[in-house]
Amino acid sequence: MSALPWDDFLPEMKQEVRSRLDLLTGRLLAYTCKAERKALLSTRPDRQYCMEALFQHAAKAGYVAICQWIFDVTAHWTEQHALPYHVDLDVGKALKYGQTHILDWAIERGLPRADYVIYHRNLGRNNLASLKWLIAHGHPMPRHIGLDITNMDVIRWLLAQQPSVTPDEEAVRHAFLNLPRDGERLLFFLAQAGSTLPFGLVFLAINMRRWDAIAFVEQHMPAVIEAIGAKWPEVGSIIANRSPVGFINPDGTVVHEPRMQTLLRELTVIHY
Repeated sequence: MSALPWDDFLPEMKQEVRSRLDLLTGRLLAYTCKAERKALLSTRPDRQYCMEALFQHAAKAGYVAICQWIFDVTAHWTEQHALPYHVDLDVGKALKYGQTHILDWAIERGLPRADYVIYHRNLGRNNLASLKWLIAHGHPMPRHIGLDITNMDVIRWLLAQQPSVTPDEEAVRHAFLNLPRDGERLLFFLAQAGSTLPFGLVFLAINMRRWDAIAFVEQHMPAVIEAIGAKWPEVGSIIANRSPVGFINPDGTVVHEPRMQTLLRELTVIHY
């Protein structure tokens, strides 16, 4: 069994790995006693968690040598002890962080579940390197920009490759509810679709007391606020005064106490 290739680890990871392996040494002593070994194997052993966590660190950082070492170690465990459990060497972190050489290694080594993780969990759609790798390996080009695609580099690349790709309604709603952090994405979506922000989302932000989102709309889409104020003066007043009273229905009507509390409890079933 090969030694741990420390030089391939980031310095800040070394201490964590050492501490995990020190803990592992103590845990492994229990396996010398058949009765204790049987008891431990009745559940997922701690050393399994440890090696799975180490593998995810290495996959995320892109260290093939570390992944290979863990692969060899766990194969040795399984062969030596005929372990009845499966150590899940999950390459999802590599997919999420664009470590495509780890994906190549996983497929070449025939890691269990690697094909499932890579092709069916959609973990790589928000990383440009991983998405290109997936498409090069037969994964279909996304037809819609959904909640799992928030990376602007990915969004721009997708639209350059396939201008017909459109953001779905949930993606627009998600970007709006994450204002101001996702402001660039929201404005890009609206510009791409040639549309304005739905009034219902502004009503939702008011009901949630998301004045930071309202401030973003006022700054970047003042025409939306003006149109709401012209059509529903009471709503316009609530926006201008940041009034915490009142609940706005999808049709723009304002509900005041005491009905407001009842409607707030039913907010999850009201669609904007």
